Amino acid sequence: MSDENHAPTGEPPVAPYAAERWLIGVVVLAAVVFAAQAGALLTYVLSMRDAPRTAVERRLAADEAAVQDRPQDIENWARVALSYASAERWSDAADAISRGRAIKSAAILDLTEADILRMKGDAAAIQAYDRAITSASAEYEQQKKALLKDKNVRVPPPSRLLAEALAGRALALHAAGRTREAVDQAMKALEADPSDAELHAALGDMLVSVGRKADAETQYREALRYVPDLKQALDGLRTLGAGVK
Repeated sequence: MSDENHAPTGEPPVAPYAAERWLIGVVVLAAVVFAAQAGALLTYVLSMRDAPRTAVERRLAADEAAVQDRPQDIENWARVALSYASAERWSDAADAISRGRAIKSAAILDLTEADILRMKGDAAAIQAYDRAITSASAEYEQQKKALLKDKNVRVPPPSRLLAEALAGRALALHAAGRTREAVDQAMKALEADPSDAELHAALGDMLVSVGRKADAETQYREALRYVPDLKQALDGLRTLGAGVK
């Protein structure tokens, strides 16, 4: 045969198994991508397993972080104590109160302790509120003197802690079955903070239980002045057969 039949064409020779190697490369790349995504997913799942899931857990996690960040802030200890109590971690709640008091004695810690005892249904809550009222009153007097002296304020703002302590004591008395005392206490608390819609509604319930339905209706309507959709007040009016105006 002539040598012309075997002349080179000018095209490079095809590497053996090139297609197979290309396919293997694609498979390996896909496997690497899949492994990375699977690892990320696993990390996310594991992190979510330990992450707070309920509103109570999320709030507790935030309050614990605040205490770690600012351990000298008494209000942080009060908040985390309430969060522990909401999670029914009573011993941790008591420990948080103790650790706060180790830094400083304060009315907010006395009030928080009383609130926690009431949450537990402990009869000692009434005496705890007495202590909170005493300490809140003392702090308020100090604040008033400072305001009148340094800022020349004619009418100092009402004490939020004192109002809350008075309201809490009323609720504790009612829970203990001492409803007539609770009514008087609630009235005093509302003098300190007339805008406490929830206490107006609670007072309405107390008044219903002692047969003073007309006065109860007045309290329910007063509650709705401040919070128009307050369920407790709306339910109270429905129980009395009174319409919402």
